[in-house]
Amino acid sequence: MPTDEAAPTVRLRFRGLGPGRTRLFPFERDGERLTGILVDASGEPRAYVNRCPHVTYSLDMGDGDVMDATRKFLLCHSHGAMFLPESGECFWGPVVGKSLEPLPCRLDGDDVIVTITPEPPDWP
Repeated sequence: MPTDEAAPTVRLRFRGLGPGRTRLFPFERDGERLTGILVDASGEPRAYVNRCPHVTYSLDMGDGDVMDATRKFLLCHSHGAMFLPESGECFWGPVVGKSLEPLPCRLDGDDVIVTITPEPPDWP
């Protein structure tokens, strides 16, 4: 008889993060160590896998900074691609129209629960 396993989750502090701020967090999926991005998108939490859809490098250059200089957009520091925090969609750079891989998340009090979903079959 098949059983439904609950998807793994990560609990992160969201209260106090603030607009234009992010928090990177580690997670593992299918034996691969990855990093996620939690971003405050105008007061709403959004979470993405920290990988550019152009070439699957992390957006930061190892310093944890995934925002542009204005702190309004997510930025791939390798390729210059810029992404909307609300949707993860690229609006400037080599992957215009593509998006960061979203991770479902929901508020739980002062925290956010991020669900670690399987990698999409068409990634990237």
